[in-house]
Amino acid sequence: MPKWRKLHVKIIESQEFNDMPDDFTRLVWLLLPLAMDKEGRSIDNAALVKSRTMPMREDVSTSDVRRALDWFNQHGMIIRYEVDGHRYFYIPTWHTYQNTAREAESEYPAPPEQTDEATNRTIEEEENAPEEAQESVTSKSRVTHELVASNSGVTHESGTQKSSLDIDIDIEQEDLGAAVGGTKGDAPPKKPPGKRKKAKSRADPRTSSREIKLYRRITGRWPPKPRYDDVITALAGADEAQAVMAYEAWKSRGYNPANPDWVEWAATGPPKERAVKRRVGESIFAGIETRGDYGDNGDFETG
Repeated sequence: MPKWRKLHVKIIESQEFNDMPDDFTRLVWLLLPLAMDKEGRSIDNAALVKSRTMPMREDVSTSDVRRALDWFNQHGMIIRYEVDGHRYFYIPTWHTYQNTAREAESEYPAPPEQTDEATNRTIEEEENAPEEAQESVTSKSRVTHELVASNSGVTHESGTQKSSLDIDIDIEQEDLGAAVGGTKGDAPPKKPPGKRKKAKSRADPRTSSREIKLYRRITGRWPPKPRYDDVITALAGADEAQAVMAYEAWKSRGYNPANPDWVEWAATGPPKERAVKRRVGESIFAGIETRGDYGDNGDFETG
């Protein structure tokens, strides 16, 4: 089923629409296009029409819809026909005002009065038709009050005459242009196709370097970005074993593990710790030169 149905503004001037017996019949007429297929056909079954137009209205009976369909048939607004024992109906003005080329093909057989060429006519065929035929189609599509009033006596034999129904059903994109502020036949503007812009990566390209990845493997963290170049330079000539030994030495001496200065040790090795060796029992002041001595009173006196 199509997604769009269009109602022609001239329907308010339709003699047959205003002559309908009640508002319910008018409502059925307005909703009837929802039950029609690409060719303006439907199964002639009131229950089916109700299910496609008023499925949630429990107060509407099948007999109410059937009476409305009978009124439409009597006034030539729908044409009933039968094929292989099955009953159908169609709206005779369907292809005068509608462009339905993009809809799914009709599953219902064509009425005996219509030829395959007439029922399957496409928009391209109309555009390629002779100029006189184009003028004829154009004049018929511009419904006036006189045209509406003069088409009330349609019979089954004259099924090609035009009814006063001026509901125009169109799911074409060109009619969507009018809905967004354009004129009829204007398609909504399309953006020209273009290459999709790739999102710029914010990752620092140095992050993928061997030295930065080595730093992360050893420490479990990334180095500060301002120190990337220092880390890359210091670890450029060091293998992983040297770097691990440098980092462990850095931590063992109580330095901050998050400080990237340890990378300098990977190339030069950890600096030697200064240790003061003493003999067993030697005072911690051994080796310190002092001037003076303790006096007889126990006070330290300097000379």
